[in-house]
Amino acid sequence: MLLTTGFVQAGVREASNGGGHMVAKLQGMMRQVTKERDSYKTENAKLKADLARLSKQHSQLQTDNANAGKKLAGQQGSNRKLKARQEQTYNKLVEVIDKFKVLKQQKNQLQKEFSGLKSDQEGTTQQLALCGEHNGKLIVSANELLERYQNKGTFSALLQSEAVLQFQSVEMEVIVQAYEDTIRAERYLDTARNN
Repeated sequence: MLLTTGFVQAGVREASNGGGHMVAKLQGMMRQVTKERDSYKTENAKLKADLARLSKQHSQLQTDNANAGKKLAGQQGSNRKLKARQEQTYNKLVEVIDKFKVLKQQKNQLQKEFSGLKSDQEGTTQQLALCGEHNGKLIVSANELLERYQNKGTFSALLQSEAVLQFQSVEMEVIVQAYEDTIRAERYLDTARNN
Protein backbone atom coordinates (compact mmCIF):
# COMPACT_ATOMS: atom_id res chain seq x y z
CA MET A 1 0.00 0.00 0.00
CA LEU A 2 2.87 2.38 0.73
CA LEU A 3 4.45 1.39 -2.50
CA THR A 4 1.31 2.25 -4.42
CA THR A 5 0.95 5.60 -2.65
CA GLY A 6 4.55 6.46 -3.42
CA PHE A 7 4.07 5.64 -7.08
CA VAL A 8 0.91 7.68 -7.23
CA GLN A 9 2.52 10.73 -5.65
CA ALA A 10 5.48 10.43 -7.99
CA GLY A 11 3.14 10.14 -10.91
CA VAL A 12 1.12 13.17 -9.80
CA ARG A 13 4.28 15.24 -9.59
CA GLU A 14 5.36 14.22 -13.02
CA ALA A 15 1.87 14.72 -14.47
CA SER A 16 1.74 18.18 -13.13
CA ASN A 17 5.08 18.78 -14.69
CA GLY A 18 3.60 18.03 -17.98
CA GLY A 19 3.09 14.97 -19.43
CA GLY A 20 0.79 12.51 -20.82
CA HIS A 21 3.61 10.23 -21.00
CA MET A 22 3.64 10.18 -17.30
CA VAL A 23 0.01 9.29 -17.04
CA ALA A 24 0.57 6.27 -19.22
CA LYS A 25 3.51 5.30 -17.15
CA LEU A 26 1.45 5.72 -14.04
CA GLN A 27 -1.36 3.60 -15.40
CA GLY A 28 1.10 0.86 -16.31
CA MET A 29 2.50 0.94 -12.82
CA MET A 30 -1.02 0.81 -11.41
CA ARG A 31 -1.81 -2.26 -13.49
CA GLN A 32 1.42 -3.89 -12.35
CA VAL A 33 0.68 -3.05 -8.72
CA THR A 34 -2.87 -4.35 -9.10
CA LYS A 35 -1.56 -7.49 -10.72
CA GLU A 36 0.93 -8.01 -7.90
CA ARG A 37 -1.81 -7.31 -5.35
CA ASP A 38 -4.06 -9.90 -6.97
CA SER A 39 -1.14 -12.32 -7.06
CA TYR A 40 -0.50 -11.70 -3.36
CA LYS A 41 -4.20 -12.16 -2.59
CA THR A 42 -4.20 -15.48 -4.45
CA GLU A 43 -1.03 -16.53 -2.70
CA ASN A 44 -2.47 -15.39 0.64
CA ALA A 45 -5.64 -17.44 -0.02
CA LYS A 46 -3.45 -20.46 -0.85
CA LEU A 47 -1.40 -19.94 2.29
CA LYS A 48 -4.59 -19.66 4.38
CA ALA A 49 -5.88 -22.87 2.80
CA ASP A 50 -2.51 -24.55 3.47
CA LEU A 51 -2.59 -23.21 7.02
CA ALA A 52 -6.11 -24.58 7.53
CA ARG A 53 -5.08 -27.93 6.03
CA LEU A 54 -1.92 -28.05 8.17
CA SER A 55 -3.96 -27.09 11.22
CA LYS A 56 -6.34 -29.99 10.48
CA GLN A 57 -3.38 -32.32 9.98
CA HIS A 58 -1.88 -31.05 13.23
CA SER A 59 -5.15 -31.73 15.06
CA GLN A 60 -5.35 -35.20 13.47
CA LEU A 61 -1.74 -35.91 14.43
CA GLN A 62 -2.44 -34.85 18.01
CA THR A 63 -5.48 -37.14 18.09
CA ASP A 64 -3.44 -39.98 16.57
CA ASN A 65 -0.66 -39.29 19.06
CA ALA A 66 -3.13 -39.43 21.97
CA ASN A 67 -4.59 -42.70 20.60
CA ALA A 68 -1.10 -44.12 20.12
CA GLY A 69 -0.29 -43.12 23.72
CA LYS A 70 -3.38 -44.96 24.94
CA LYS A 71 -2.52 -48.02 22.85
CA LEU A 72 1.05 -47.90 24.11
CA ALA A 73 -0.18 -47.74 27.71
CA GLY A 74 -2.48 -50.70 27.00
CA GLN A 75 0.37 -52.65 25.41
CA GLN A 76 2.63 -51.87 28.35
CA GLY A 77 -0.07 -53.17 30.69
CA SER A 78 -0.39 -56.32 28.58
CA ASN A 79 3.39 -56.69 28.54
CA ARG A 80 3.50 -56.46 32.34
CA LYS A 81 0.79 -59.14 32.61
CA LEU A 82 2.62 -61.37 30.13
CA LYS A 83 5.88 -60.86 31.98
CA ALA A 84 4.18 -61.81 35.28
CA ARG A 85 2.72 -64.95 33.66
CA GLN A 86 6.11 -65.77 32.18
CA GLU A 87 7.69 -65.46 35.62
CA GLN A 88 5.03 -67.72 37.13
CA THR A 89 5.56 -70.27 34.36
CA TYR A 90 9.33 -70.12 34.86
CA ASN A 91 8.96 -70.60 38.62
CA LYS A 92 6.66 -73.58 38.06
CA LEU A 93 9.16 -75.01 35.58
CA VAL A 94 11.97 -74.67 38.11
CA GLU A 95 9.74 -76.36 40.72
CA VAL A 96 8.93 -79.22 38.32
CA ILE A 97 12.63 -79.64 37.50
CA ASP A 98 13.47 -79.80 41.22
CA LYS A 99 10.72 -82.37 41.79
CA PHE A 100 11.98 -84.34 38.80
CA LYS A 101 15.50 -84.40 40.27
CA VAL A 102 14.14 -85.64 43.61
CA LEU A 103 12.02 -88.29 41.87
CA LYS A 104 15.01 -89.39 39.80
CA GLN A 105 17.09 -89.79 42.97
CA GLN A 106 14.27 -91.74 44.60
CA LYS A 107 13.95 -93.90 41.49
CA ASN A 108 17.69 -94.66 41.55
CA GLN A 109 17.45 -95.52 45.25
CA LEU A 110 14.45 -97.78 44.63
CA GLN A 111 16.30 -99.48 41.76
CA LYS A 112 19.22 -100.19 44.08
CA GLU A 113 16.85 -101.56 46.72
CA PHE A 114 15.06 -103.60 44.07
CA SER A 115 18.35 -105.07 42.89
CA GLY A 116 19.21 -105.98 46.49
CA LEU A 117 15.79 -107.52 47.06
CA LYS A 118 16.03 -109.41 43.79
CA SER A 119 19.39 -110.78 44.83
CA ASP A 120 17.94 -111.76 48.23
CA GLN A 121 14.99 -113.41 46.47
CA GLU A 122 17.32 -115.41 44.24
CA GLY A 123 19.26 -116.55 47.31
CA THR A 124 16.03 -117.46 49.09
CA THR A 125 14.81 -119.34 46.01
CA GLN A 126 18.05 -121.32 45.93
CA GLN A 127 17.76 -122.06 49.65
CA LEU A 128 14.15 -123.17 49.21
CA ALA A 129 15.16 -125.43 46.35
CA LEU A 130 17.91 -126.93 48.51
CA CYS A 131 15.49 -127.33 51.44
CA GLY A 132 13.00 -129.01 49.12
CA GLU A 133 15.70 -131.38 47.92
CA HIS A 134 16.70 -132.18 51.51
CA ASN A 135 13.06 -132.65 52.51
CA GLY A 136 12.64 -135.05 49.60
CA LYS A 137 15.64 -137.06 50.80
CA LEU A 138 14.23 -137.07 54.35
CA ILE A 139 10.89 -138.37 53.06
CA VAL A 140 12.61 -141.13 51.09
CA SER A 141 14.66 -142.06 54.14
CA ALA A 142 11.59 -142.03 56.41
CA ASN A 143 9.68 -144.23 53.94
CA GLU A 144 12.58 -146.70 53.82
CA LEU A 145 12.68 -146.75 57.61
CA LEU A 146 8.93 -147.39 57.83
CA GLU A 147 9.08 -150.07 55.17
CA ARG A 148 11.91 -151.87 56.91
CA TYR A 149 10.15 -151.53 60.24
CA GLN A 150 6.97 -153.08 58.84
CA ASN A 151 8.90 -155.91 57.20
CA LYS A 152 10.69 -156.87 60.42
CA GLY A 153 7.57 -156.97 62.45
CA THR A 154 8.83 -155.89 65.82
CA PHE A 155 10.87 -153.14 67.24
CA SER A 156 13.33 -155.59 68.73
CA ALA A 157 14.10 -157.00 65.31
CA LEU A 158 14.89 -153.52 64.24
CA LEU A 159 17.33 -153.09 67.10
CA GLN A 160 19.12 -156.28 66.15
CA SER A 161 19.87 -155.08 62.65
CA GLU A 162 22.64 -152.57 62.91
CA ALA A 163 22.49 -151.74 59.18
CA VAL A 164 18.88 -150.54 59.53
CA LEU A 165 19.77 -148.06 62.28
CA GLN A 166 22.63 -146.62 60.32
CA PHE A 167 20.76 -146.20 57.04
CA GLN A 168 22.14 -143.30 55.12
CA SER A 169 23.56 -141.83 58.34
CA VAL A 170 26.34 -140.01 56.48
CA GLU A 171 23.83 -138.38 54.11
CA MET A 172 21.61 -137.40 57.05
CA GLU A 173 24.55 -135.85 58.89
CA VAL A 174 25.40 -133.77 55.79
CA ILE A 175 21.81 -132.52 55.55
CA VAL A 176 21.68 -131.70 59.28
CA GLN A 177 25.02 -129.89 59.02
CA ALA A 178 23.74 -127.82 56.02
CA TYR A 179 20.64 -126.81 58.00
CA GLU A 180 22.74 -125.80 60.98
CA ASP A 181 25.05 -123.72 58.74
CA THR A 182 22.03 -121.98 57.16
CA ILE A 183 20.52 -121.21 60.55
CA ARG A 184 23.82 -119.78 61.83
CA ALA A 185 24.21 -117.67 58.66
CA GLU A 186 20.66 -116.32 59.01
CA ARG A 187 21.28 -115.42 62.65
CA TYR A 188 24.43 -113.58 61.61
CA LEU A 189 22.54 -111.69 58.82
CA ASP A 190 19.68 -110.76 61.16
CA THR A 191 22.15 -109.47 63.78
CA ALA A 192 24.02 -107.43 61.10
CA ARG A 193 20.77 -105.92 59.74
CA ASN A 194 19.51 -104.91 63.19
CA ASN A 195 22.79 -103.20 64.03
